[in-house]
Order: sequence, then C-alpha cells, then structure tokens
Amino acid sequence: MKYAQVPPTISVEVDTDVELEDLTESEYVTLKTMKLLEFGTEKVIWFFTETKQVTIATPGNWSTFDWDHEVVLMPGAMCNVGQYLRSKGSRFA
Repeated sequence: MKYAQVPPTISVEVDTDVELEDLTESEYVTLKTMKLLEFGTEKVIWFFTETKQVTIATPGNWSTFDWDHEVVLMPGAMCNVGQYLRSKGSRFA
C-alpha cells in the first residue's frame, strides 16, 4: 500500500458508517485527526451529521461548533452547512 509523501494542507472529513473494530467513533476521529496533524496537515475539519456539529483542529487548538457556524476552509473559501441545507429545503438542516 502506498501513502502520500506530502501532507494535505487541509483535510475535510465527514462522519460515515465505518466499521471501527476496536475503536469508538470518538477514538477514531481523535486518532485520525492526531495522525493528520502529526503528518503536517495544517487544519482538519470534521462535519458530524448526527450531532450537526463541526470540529476544527489545528496543531494545539481543537474547537467544536454547531454546523450553523461559518467555517473558514482556507482564505477566501467559507462554508456554513446548516445555512446551506436550509437554503435547499433539506430536512437535515
């Protein structure tokens, strides 16, 4: 198996139904986030559909907000999942 040699600047993750074997979802998210940050990723963003929350992790700072929070993906690129879903009439908003 080959892995990337260069870390992504930003990693955007959406929770999915993954078979976690011996880990809880929280443990999986924490472990994956820590590995990405240790590899050199500058920002990891998780969108959680069940709790309607966003976690933004950078080295030394992890913050969690509801998904109506304006998220800066990178300079000039923002998103607000809750607002977007409401604008589309989604039942998930």
